[in-house]
Amino acid sequence: MREHDPDRATRYLCSAVHLNEAMARTVAATVLDEPYRAIHPNHGIGMVALVRHAASARNTARLRTGIAVLIGFVIPLILLLAACGSLFGGSGSSSSYLGDDLGSASNTSALLFSYVLIAIPVLLFLLRVVYRLYCMAQAVAVMNQHVDPADLASSVDRMIEKRLESVDSGNTIVFSGPFSGANPFVGSGAHLGTWVVTLDTSKAGIQDGSSQIIPFDEADLHDWLARTVPDLTLAGLVVREKLYVSGVDAPLVQGLVPGTGKPPYTHMPEGILTNILRNPTSYARTYLVFERLTAGNQLGLTYLVRADLLQNNTLFIEGVSVAMPPLGAPCLAVTTVPMEHWDRFVTAVKQTFKQNFRPSFTLRGWRSLATRRDRIRPGVVIDYGARRSVRAEVAADLKDYYYADVDQRLYLETLQRRVLENIVEFLRRHNVDTSEFERHSEQVINNIHNGNIFNVNEVSGQGNVFGDQAQVTNAQQGG
Repeated sequence: MREHDPDRATRYLCSAVHLNEAMARTVAATVLDEPYRAIHPNHGIGMVALVRHAASARNTARLRTGIAVLIGFVIPLILLLAACGSLFGGSGSSSSYLGDDLGSASNTSALLFSYVLIAIPVLLFLLRVVYRLYCMAQAVAVMNQHVDPADLASSVDRMIEKRLESVDSGNTIVFSGPFSGANPFVGSGAHLGTWVVTLDTSKAGIQDGSSQIIPFDEADLHDWLARTVPDLTLAGLVVREKLYVSGVDAPLVQGLVPGTGKPPYTHMPEGILTNILRNPTSYARTYLVFERLTAGNQLGLTYLVRADLLQNNTLFIEGVSVAMPPLGAPCLAVTTVPMEHWDRFVTAVKQTFKQNFRPSFTLRGWRSLATRRDRIRPGVVIDYGARRSVRAEVAADLKDYYYADVDQRLYLETLQRRVLENIVEFLRRHNVDTSEFERHSEQVINNIHNGNIFNVNEVSGQGNVFGDQAQVTNAQQGG
């Protein structure tokens, strides 16, 4: 596969769910077993294909569990009942008949005893080996066949697939928990840092001989950045506004939740996004989002900007950087599958010896979506937010990949500088004094932060700050 193959990350994950039962259950449960929760965007992943393969892998594991129960419990029970029937089911008082019944019972008991001691462990072991060989074959087929990965597995419920198709193209993200206690951007990866700048917009500058401030609002600034920032030499940047809403308070956003027990919409009218941008709440806020995927959709960078013009002419600007690391080692398990059939058999035997048998089903997974919706009572507070992001949970540590880490930092610095420069240009065009903001912009650019929230109005660091042991002097920091 070429690095820029858009299906590269999808194929790795689709193959991984066949080799990792826990991952298959997690993916299937996140989508198939959630009747009313939202689904986080999974950047660069074909979720329809992934869910199809996860459902297929989970069904295969359940079939293996059913056969194992048949071998280890049902058949011994039948033999036991047969032995009891032979012993007590005879009629008459003839001693010859009784002797025949006891002999038959003795033979059945011996058969049961030998089956329990010898046949059951051997059959269960062979079942596990055959199951692993089948999973390896499925995983290799996903990587080697040059067709859409979604076409290599059976489809799931059509309504669920339509939801998945709309998630990545949607403009609304509903996250789990109240706004003050959750990370709205968890679906985009690891939080690299947040900066905050406040500026008094009542101070006029002198542009073209005029000192008259030209009025503007948050939407004007967002529109300007959306038009000017993408003019970059680094290609692949996608810009759009997104609404982030707390799952507990999702019903408070008009039209977001179609009904009790139904999942929230993934797309809201632009008018609602603009209204919330101008009037943010504690549970819903609109961000201008810059996204870029690289390395076959394995790396992702998300940069978010939000402007808020307060009534006292104070402009509040927030910048958030989030990175999606490459796929973790469990997602690349297919690279360790031997190509030779004998080597593959030996590997399956070794893996069977290492891992104990575990049931591969949950009672929750057997209940239909309609049944779970009916259990929701009117008036009960429901968290409609996505509980987890499949892509974020399977990601590796970005620092484990040097090239990826450097590339993400390079693009982040370029994008961040471009955003700040265009904010300055916007303020100049509206005759706002930019001297204070330019000073703060340099402080943002010269300080690479790792997971900290700081107000650059208070930063007085000197030079570049880089690395895990870096410090920002005299800064107000929060976790």
